[in-house]
Amino acid sequence: MIEGGPTLNWHMLHDKLVDEIRLITCRSSVGGSDTPSLVGGMHINSEEEMIRLNLKKYYMCGSNLVSEFDILYDEV
Repeated sequence: MIEGGPTLNWHMLHDKLVDEIRLITCRSSVGGSDTPSLVGGMHINSEEEMIRLNLKKYYMCGSNLVSEFDILYDEV
């Protein structure tokens, strides 16, 4: 399990070292042009370069939504 920022997340995904992503969505929102995203450092030139996700399950944990995804590295 890693709990990293955008740069570490990008390198782990780019090197295909992640099997699953678990996102926790809280009841508040933070934004702005200087707010970090989930994955940083990722520049893609086409849709084929995107890392695909498959939603495995989702559930509520208190007032937070938890979404679990498998990584589909070789999907186009």
